[in-house]
Amino acid sequence: MGLHQRYAQLLGDDPQTLSLSKEQEQIRKQLSGLFDGMMRTLYSQKGSEFRIEVLAEPKVQEFINAHAGALDSTFKQVEMSDAMRKRLQRSDYIFSGMKTFHELNEAFPSLLDSNGNRKTFEAFLNDVRKIDNTYNSNYLRAEYNFVQSSAEMAAKWAACGAEWLHLVDLDGALAGEGKNLPVIERILKTVKIPVELGGGIRNLQAVEKLLELGVERLILGSAAVKNPELVKEACTKYPGHIAVGIDAKNGDVAIEGWGEGSGVAAAELAKRMADYGVATIIFTDISRDGMLSGVNSEATAALARACGVPIIASGGVASLDDIRNVKKYEKDGVAGCIIGKAIYTGAVNLPDALKIAAAKEE
Repeated sequence: MGLHQRYAQLLGDDPQTLSLSKEQEQIRKQLSGLFDGMMRTLYSQKGSEFRIEVLAEPKVQEFINAHAGALDSTFKQVEMSDAMRKRLQRSDYIFSGMKTFHELNEAFPSLLDSNGNRKTFEAFLNDVRKIDNTYNSNYLRAEYNFVQSSAEMAAKWAACGAEWLHLVDLDGALAGEGKNLPVIERILKTVKIPVELGGGIRNLQAVEKLLELGVERLILGSAAVKNPELVKEACTKYPGHIAVGIDAKNGDVAIEGWGEGSGVAAAELAKRMADYGVATIIFTDISRDGMLSGVNSEATAALARACGVPIIASGGVASLDDIRNVKKYEKDGVAGCIIGKAIYTGAVNLPDALKIAAAKEE
């Protein structure tokens, strides 16, 4: 997926119809002014090929720093250590540099007219105005809001007392490789609680990279069916850090972001993964995920009894009663549950859910 398509997906609307907030509009005007200076620098470059060295030019660096500063402002109210804030600011600078590279690279062909002659600067600048509008107006809204929400939301759940943060790279699950690494890195730098991550982890190199970044536990899903040796090797090399996600419907395991059936029974796969030494199994009843229809606690408990590995229930949490219901099966090996949509809609208050989960049986 190209940069344009990715931003369009983030926006979720026709970019031409979107409006900026007052603060975003001020940033947009600042960047537009700096854009002209950056384009003059590009215009002065010699040669027929775009050179990455142009990124080091003063006017280009001024633009990159202004864009990074705009992103930095989105988390200025979020409480964090100075070291964490510096890491996030560096991440914003790198992202801004990459974005600026795309803008310059896209503008470079416009230096010449259809006959191969160099245009006047005024003609060139007029032709690349659409690039300024696309990157520094339409895309700015998505960047600004996305950066702000990712840091704040992760910090919010951690502040509520969550013991783990559960992340899924849905794009990665469909593509077969990680697709949201910058966002994952940002979250890891924002929260102090352990993070578990699933989606698109298909080889040992990905496992090693994500663990090095600071992910505490990795969830292998499709790989457990298609490449069980990967699970076995990862468990041996990184004991305690590997989990398996079993997503099932009517007892049959689904893979590739739920896009394919596997013909493998959930209980059979769970037993095999237990033999490999997985730390835990995340069990999702696909028919209930995101539906707020209640957790399939009985099926989760049955899976736990069958394999002897702690099972975390996922999918269907609709109220605090679901937390109480899952709690009943703690002795069977149900170690907890993942709450997603319900805490975003307000159907479940996270601190209340945590109190129920922590309560000792009478």
